[in-house]
Amino acid sequence: MEDREMEEEMVVEEREQVAPPTKVEKSPYNMLKESKVSVEEIVAKLLSIKRENKPKLKLKELLTQTFLHFVTLRQVNIHSLLDFSVFHF
Repeated sequence: MEDREMEEEMVVEEREQVAPPTKVEKSPYNMLKESKVSVEEIVAKLLSIKRENKPKLKLKELLTQTFLHFVTLRQVNIHSLLDFSVFHF
């Protein structure tokens, strides 16, 4: 009996270890909100650089971050439209 119980425990432990980690996905609304806030912060930094005549070394990085957020916004929009079309057509 003990051997069988040990085998069962080993099988249960193996199943627990093999289970893939669950990926927590953000809702499209939260992703849009976070991207909007990030873009607003970046634009504020861009304007402060311009107003204060600071060196424009960080402009490329800030513009790249802005474009990445726009790509994210586009992906969320497409994802939302696809979800909408699946449920309503």
